[in-house]
Amino acid sequence: MGGLCFFLLVIVRTPRYTEYGKRKERDGFSIMQIGFAVNPMKQGAIAIRDELVVLSTQRGIHCTLIADATALLSGGAELDALVVVGGDGSLLRYADAASRLGVPLLGINLGRIGFLSELARSTFPAALDRLLAGEYTIERRMMLRCSINDGEPFHCLNDVLVFKSSFSGVAEIAIEINGISVGTVFCDGVIAATPTGSTAYTLSAGGPILADGLNAIAVTPVCPHTLHFRPVVTAADADVHFSVSGSGVVSADGSRIREVCSGDSIRITGASRTCSFIRFEKSDLFRLIREKLS
Repeated sequence: MGGLCFFLLVIVRTPRYTEYGKRKERDGFSIMQIGFAVNPMKQGAIAIRDELVVLSTQRGIHCTLIADATALLSGGAELDALVVVGGDGSLLRYADAASRLGVPLLGINLGRIGFLSELARSTFPAALDRLLAGEYTIERRMMLRCSINDGEPFHCLNDVLVFKSSFSGVAEIAIEINGISVGTVFCDGVIAATPTGSTAYTLSAGGPILADGLNAIAVTPVCPHTLHFRPVVTAADADVHFSVSGSGVVSADGSRIREVCSGDSIRITGASRTCSFIRFEKSDLFRLIREKLS
């Protein structure tokens, strides 16, 4: 008697923590400067941010309120860290700007999942003392670089999605890796994800989990209308190319970039820069999966 078997693919490599925390020196003094950003749509988030600012100021930290990613780019170069109060989505909105400046992120989780957010509100005071003492590590996470028709590139931490432009029907998307055709798939869309993004939309679409420290790109179709096309894992420096027949939409880390049509070329590869996160404990991806997704 036949049956169906289900497999969860996990690709593992030992995580890397590349350096220990230290403050920037300014005119011979070591004064910590922290930016605070918030997702105002989260209930109570602004009040919690203000509470954290008071706690930081009491410890002699210079605090700056950051309204959005544009404000971070214009005035955040001197920050030692950016504390983001919200959830993983809030952190993603600042990932590109923070990586440009080399400012590490520290998330205060008010959301449901919290894979990226290191702290809860209640643990922030103790973490702040460890931050001042330099008792933390910097975790560097791979990002993606994407361009459309070889135009101005954009960067993201989680994933790039090419999706159908209408609610009904399917998209026809051709996929190439390093100039070699992988195939054409009829589907709702195709995702190119980093290890960070592999526990987001890619996971929901049946893609593989790429463990911390593994630099690679996972290419996963969303609801493919075929039995032969499976997710593909390729090198971080691979040239991943998508093209649609008809029309589609490109998004990065959940933000809509632009519409595309037949003849448009979407190219994705690993970025030369990374996004840094402040960590106080060794990451345990599989514990998070058990706790958050069970």
